[in-house]
Amino acid sequence: MTVPEGFKEVAKGVLHCVRPIRNFTTLDAERLIIYSEKNSLTRGRLCMHSDSTASLHEMVVALHRTDLVKIHCHIGKEESYHMVIGAVRFELYDSNGKISSVHELEVTNNRYIRIPAHQYHSLKSLTEWSVFHETTTGPFEQKDTVYLENY
Repeated sequence: MTVPEGFKEVAKGVLHCVRPIRNFTTLDAERLIIYSEKNSLTRGRLCMHSDSTASLHEMVVALHRTDLVKIHCHIGKEESYHMVIGAVRFELYDSNGKISSVHELEVTNNRYIRIPAHQYHSLKSLTEWSVFHETTTGPFEQKDTVYLENY
C-alpha cells in the first residue's frame, strides 16, 4: 500500500503529516481516500499533530459507507467534527445503549458537531466516502476510550 507523499504511516490506517507546514488540500483528501480503500479497515486517519503526546489532536478521517464506528465515549475529552466531503450520521446514546439523539452532518448544510465528554456516540458514513476534520485534546490514551458493551 502506497503512503501518500508528505505523510508517514505510524499504524495500520493511521498517517502522520511530516510537512513542516501542516495543511490539507483537495489532493490530500483524494489521496487519503485512495489510501483508505486499500486497507482492510475501510477508513484512514491523517494526524496533523506531531505525535500522540500533543496537547491538541487534529485529524482528517476518511470513512467508507460500509464502516461503522462502534458506540464509545471519551473520558474527560470533548470532540468536534467538521465535514469536508460527503455526509455522516452521528447517533448519541445514553449509558444503557438507547439512542438519545441523531445528527446528520453534510458539506452543504449541517457541517459541524461538538460531542461532550463522556457522551456515548457512533458514526456512519451516509455517502460512499466521507471525509471530516476531528479535533480533541491530547495526549491520546487508549484507556480514555470506553466502548459500550454488547452493541
